[in-house]
Amino acid sequence: MKHLILTIACALISLLSCAQNDSTATNNNSTSPAKEECAEKDDDFYSDKNLYQWGYQIGIGENSRNRLFYNYVTSYQLTSFLSLGFGGGLLYYTDNKALLVPFFTESRFNLWKTNDAPYFAIRFGASFYADNGDYFKDTGYILDIVWGYRFSIPHAIISLELGYAVQQADIYDINWQKNDAELQAISLSIGILSID
Repeated sequence: MKHLILTIACALISLLSCAQNDSTATNNNSTSPAKEECAEKDDDFYSDKNLYQWGYQIGIGENSRNRLFYNYVTSYQLTSFLSLGFGGGLLYYTDNKALLVPFFTESRFNLWKTNDAPYFAIRFGASFYADNGDYFKDTGYILDIVWGYRFSIPHAIISLELGYAVQQADIYDINWQKNDAELQAISLSIGILSID
């Protein structure tokens, strides 16, 4: 499963890199880049924004574990309402002092054409443990489903999100082991989207 996810992620990265080279320049006659439309031309495929995101996930369910996270996402606009991206980050489990490194793809659906708008996003990928913690035997897929709202400030856009996160993993403790556990959480985050 991890190999399939990594293959898809690499293919998407290659596709998006080629598309960026063929993209057209954005219109420079606007007074503030943050006030421009997300995509003025629906038929163009070009670099959109880089998202720097910090947040906290509150564990829920049987295997509830709280975690801090940082994500970096590069997204590309397909239409005024749809963008695709890829990214990575850090995921720190505060209860178990375990550090994971996630890699994922993102599909973002904007509800309005302007930068001040609500959106819906799905992030799917895989994570890998970066330390020799005693909690994770193996890690698997990650899935984040979020509702967000973004609003403009000079030269950037602020993004606020509320969502649901799942980390699949094989976990163990001194006295027990559980395979294919789903570590669920409610996710809260703030991000800064820089404009290219």
